[in-house]
Amino acid sequence: MIQVGFSHANGFWSFLSKMIMSMTGRPYSHCWLLCTGDDGIRGTDVVLTEDENGGLHFVPWAGYSTGKTIVAVLNSPYYLGPGLSALLQVLGTGYDFTGLVGEGWVIAMQTWFKRKVKNPLAIAGRMWCSEAIYYALEHTPQFGIQPGTSDQVVPGAVYDAIIQAGGTVDPYGLSPKAGT
Repeated sequence: MIQVGFSHANGFWSFLSKMIMSMTGRPYSHCWLLCTGDDGIRGTDVVLTEDENGGLHFVPWAGYSTGKTIVAVLNSPYYLGPGLSALLQVLGTGYDFTGLVGEGWVIAMQTWFKRKVKNPLAIAGRMWCSEAIYYALEHTPQFGIQPGTSDQVVPGAVYDAIIQAGGTVDPYGLSPKAGT
């Protein structure tokens, strides 16, 4: 099973999480794929995440939430296997930290001046978390998302795309804030 998770950082990276949550108006700043069962790796449940600790990479689910608050885990209405396969082709892609900083400017211009601008700091070939997960949705045909639209996507756009397609919040409530 492949699900999409949403979280925010505690501790050292919490300042960045708080900035992202403040700018987007969402209770999470990070998204990732949770791969369990047959979609895990050799019987291990794993998270495919894009972060400052090595770009796009896998980490074991056990212990993943250390230093994080898991806000929600969504069940996609469609199997995300094709999207995961597409992400495997870019595994190891570097994290676009400067692009994330530039996205703050993009959001500010849209919010305050109602102007759409391109991110001047984005590095071609690199992504941040929500761009990577939206890239997976682009490559899952049932979502009908036009390819090449994953740049400058914030976590809320990923959450909304899944819910609008008929996705559901994990009924097991992995956190007290699940479903927000």
